[in-house]
Amino acid sequence: MVYDVMVKEEPDELVASIRSTVPMERLGEAIPQAFVRLMACVGPGGYGQGMPGLVMHEMQPPRPADVEIFMPVARPFDPPEGIVVTTLPGGPMAVTVHTGPYDGAGAAHEAVAEWIGEHGRKIAGPPRELFLNDPHVVGMEHAQTEIELPIERSEA
Repeated sequence: MVYDVMVKEEPDELVASIRSTVPMERLGEAIPQAFVRLMACVGPGGYGQGMPGLVMHEMQPPRPADVEIFMPVARPFDPPEGIVVTTLPGGPMAVTVHTGPYDGAGAAHEAVAEWIGEHGRKIAGPPRELFLNDPHVVGMEHAQTEIELPIERSEA
């Protein structure tokens, strides 16, 4: 699959999030479980404008992954234990969209990292994935995931 990469400016975003260290083989179940918890506490206060997603703070297989699953919120609230309300920093991002099963997104991550190197840009934070649609509605083959990698501002 060919991935088109572009630079996009993301705003700072108020989110509710769950950060945890999860064995790689359990990511596929841990992420949906986190979203169920987030939806339960975010719903009454209102969802924010952005898309839900995750930040991959540390992904070094076979070691457990350090991931932060987040959901945009409309306003601050007092979250239950294990959930924090925080600002996800915005800024310039190198982005592409992967269509298909989540476990196939590795090539999209590689394409973004390669584009950054080819264009003389520098990575400024951990990669993110935004879930643009619901695979339960559109089917996993049509699931869309925006891959974002924060980059330093261009000097041009």
